[in-house]
Amino acid sequence: MNGLLVVLFFVPLVFVYGRHRARALLPRDGGLGMTLLRLAPVPIVLLIALSTAPGAYEAAGSWSSAASAIGPLWAPIPRARVLFWIGEFALIFFFLSIPYILASVVAAALLILHSWGEITLTPPPTESNEQIS
Repeated sequence: MNGLLVVLFFVPLVFVYGRHRARALLPRDGGLGMTLLRLAPVPIVLLIALSTAPGAYEAAGSWSSAASAIGPLWAPIPRARVLFWIGEFALIFFFLSIPYILASVVAAALLILHSWGEITLTPPPTESNEQIS
């Protein structure tokens, strides 16, 4: 239920940002494949965050259990805490990246529909540097 509420909360942001990214990445010389490849950095970072978090938690648990087995003389607790916080930040980054991932999906769908001729995307208006007096 909570996941559904999060998705519903981010839907307006996802569509606005996805349309903005699609308009900014309109196919140029490289074609549709290269344009869709430019949407890949955020999903790649998400995969890194998802693969880092469980390993960091597991390593933190093994370090803390090794410290309790060895005793107080040699306790690598600081390493366990560092690994735990790496896992925490990876999960926080995962949850913060949800709207950007969904926006990349929307942008990819809009770019594909534009390449098929179903919709027409116009480039975003350029801002002029003229001074208003």
